[in-house]
Formats: sequence, C-alpha cells, structure tokens
Amino acid sequence: MIDFRHNDKIVDSVTFSPDGKFIATTEDGLMRIWNLSGEKFDEKKSVDDASFSPDGKFIATVEQGTNHQKLSFWDWTKQRLTHFKEGFVYHVSIRQSISFSPDSKLLLTPGIDHTIQLRDLSGNVVKEFKIDDNFIIGNMRFSADGKQIVVIGNALGADPDKTSLNIYDYEIVQLWKLSGEKVSEFKIPKKQRGMDISINSDGIVIATTIIDEGDKDYGTVWLWKLSGEKLTEFKPYQGTVKTVRFSPNGKIFATSGIDSTIKLWNLKGQQVGEFKLSQNNSKLKAKENFYPYNIVEENRPRNYVNWMSFSPDGKMLAAACNDGMIRLFVVDDLEDMLERGCNWLDDYFVTRPDMRKEICPENK
Repeated sequence: MIDFRHNDKIVDSVTFSPDGKFIATTEDGLMRIWNLSGEKFDEKKSVDDASFSPDGKFIATVEQGTNHQKLSFWDWTKQRLTHFKEGFVYHVSIRQSISFSPDSKLLLTPGIDHTIQLRDLSGNVVKEFKIDDNFIIGNMRFSADGKQIVVIGNALGADPDKTSLNIYDYEIVQLWKLSGEKVSEFKIPKKQRGMDISINSDGIVIATTIIDEGDKDYGTVWLWKLSGEKLTEFKPYQGTVKTVRFSPNGKIFATSGIDSTIKLWNLKGQQVGEFKLSQNNSKLKAKENFYPYNIVEENRPRNYVNWMSFSPDGKMLAAACNDGMIRLFVVDDLEDMLERGCNWLDDYFVTRPDMRKEICPENK
C-alpha cells in the first residue's frame, strides 16, 4: 500500500489518468494532480469534481453552484494545465458526476424540464431528449460501448404509509439509445435507494442501497443486468456502502463502507479480497447527507473512503479518504483472488461438495 498525505481536508474524489501514471483528486474546491509517488504535479481552484477523458488528452472539471454546475476542460497534453475550453454552465437539481463517452467526444449533462443532453467538448448541445416527467435523474453513465446511456433516478409517487404525494417512492434504472429512444427500464424494489452505480462491459449494473440501520435492507448491494434481471444481492456488512466500482476487466468489483474497509467481490457476490484503512485519529465526523436521507453514524470509525478508482490495468486501487489521505492499494492477480475466495469457503464446502464444483469449477 502507498499512503501519502493530502491535507487535513476530507478528500472527495480520486481518478486515475488513462495511462495509469497520475491521479487527480478534489477536496474543498481544489483539484490536485499527483504522480504515484505522492509528488504534486499541478493544482487548480474552484473545482469540485474532475475526470480525465478516456483518450488522455483532457481533464474535465466541475464547479458546483446553486442549482447549476460549471464545466471546464483543461489540456492535459501540455506541461502545465491550460484551459482548452472556458467553463459553461448547465442546470442540475442534484450534483452530477462527469461522464465521458468512450471515444472522448461527448459528455452527458442533465437539462431543464427532465431532459438528457449530449454535449461536445465545446459545450454545444448536439442532442437533447426528454425523459419521463415524474422522473428525477440521480446519475447517468455511458455504457461501455458508448451506444447507450444508463440512468438511475427517483420516480415521484404516493407513499402508501404517508399522506404526502411528494415522496420518493421508488428508484428506476433506465436504458436509452443516444437517439433518445428508451430501450428498457426496471424498478429497484420499494424503499431501496440506489446510492451509487457502476457498469461493466457486459452490461451488469451495481446498485447500492441506503435507508437506516433499522431497515432489513440497510447496506445491501445489488447486481442487475440492464434487462432488469437481478443477478444477486448481498450485504457486505460495511455499514453504509458509499461507493462501488468495477475493475477494468469487469469480473471484480470493490465496495467501500464507513467501517474503514474496502472489499473486493466476484460477480456471484463472493468476497475475494479486503483492505483495511489505518486510523489517523481524524477529528472529522462521520456525517453525510445522503439525499433525501440524513444518516449520522457517530459510533463508526471516522476514517472511510469517499471515492475509489481502479488503475487502467486493474493492478491498483486508489481511495480518497475521510482523514485527508490518499491511499493506493495493490490489487492481486484476478485468478489469485478467485482462488483465495474459494479457499475461504473450504469449511463450507466440507458438507456441500457439489457447491464447490458450481462455485469454484477450477478449484476442485
């Protein structure tokens, strides 16, 4: 593990450059670029989110405002970061992360009146289409092939347990073509809130849930196909699951919780690895506003992961931590992790030998 000090602020996000040699981090309105030894390369103010373009030529940054975001582009090919395109402003109801198309030519932004916008790198809207009126976009991602858009959000409806009509009743995952044609949608079950999403090349979506500790589905992780077929669900027992990320090969994914752990899983929901965060005696409170819920877990360890990013080759995992640290973890070889997961189940397989063949066919 490589561990270096950022500052005494909570680190909000971290992302690898496409060549895997640098990372960009954000915290408290400041973006910094680092090499993997912890040496600072550059920094820019008024940045709340940052993402490298897939082709490695640009960095897109977002400055958050009241009901709007300002998106700017920076030239990453020069020795020092320079503006490629001055910021343009677009409306948002809640914070949106940056999503490039795989060919780096388009970005997704939400529009006014329940619309999705496709923009070029000059900020021009090249396509805009309307979605359902009662649907509030939570997050959007391009599919791995760039031909479709995956949207997760809330549908407004009446709650049978309450009298108010303005209750977020259920969450929906929608799949859209770039032409504006809706391909499919499916509902995440009642009272399941999709906190974070990640998509692999096979079109499998991870969705995490958050209600409160008294709810039976608190901290559940769901894997869905874009057709709406649920593959599996399980509880990582990490308290609130804050972030989920697929590895580049799509066969392993990581979850982070506020119990100071990062856990690695295969697509059957079997744990194949784990990283534990060291404690830095941070005085920062473990308090987050998970809209529309406010979850306070003062009894939890105060050092947890706010954001994760796999390196392009999948051999490292970067974690933006609540104690002001950036941590780089070395990820074992995939086959080694899968074998380790099967070894952890040895006692279970003693009385269920047929299950070993089904779960671990290469480890008889």
